[in-house]
Amino acid sequence: MYRLTVLISLLFISLSSIAQESPRATQPAAAYDEAQILGKCAGYLRFLSQIFEAQHKLHQAKDASNRSNGWYIATMGALLAAGWKGENVVRTADSIYEGAVASWMALAESGDSNLQREIDKEYSLCLSHTNSQELYREFIKQIANQSTTSSTSK
Repeated sequence: MYRLTVLISLLFISLSSIAQESPRATQPAAAYDEAQILGKCAGYLRFLSQIFEAQHKLHQAKDASNRSNGWYIATMGALLAAGWKGENVVRTADSIYEGAVASWMALAESGDSNLQREIDKEYSLCLSHTNSQELYREFIKQIANQSTTSSTSK
């Protein structure tokens, strides 16, 4: 995850002007709100990955981990679309993500009898934002492709 964060951070620092072409450039508040949800879902999926790993369900753990990475990338895309720049994108995405993981771990450690209900509720929330996640991941892909094109044409 760290290498991915560093790579994307460098990409954002050099491409902040492209954010004006974002899918939500006219609605930065909406994109920021979506970044919050996407980051929380990334953290939720990381939490599930850790649960699966503890249960020795290694394929499910890997699947949840991979999905978490995708949602994390989408979080950065939404922040970029909201007009955030450079390292602020990475720091904020990290903060949302790490906060969500910590909250889920704390809930699990507390032995709260509502844990399964909360997991189901979060699953429904994340499922309802799958299209946004795909939109912002595609946005990041477009930025990366534009970066590659501009680098090779210089």
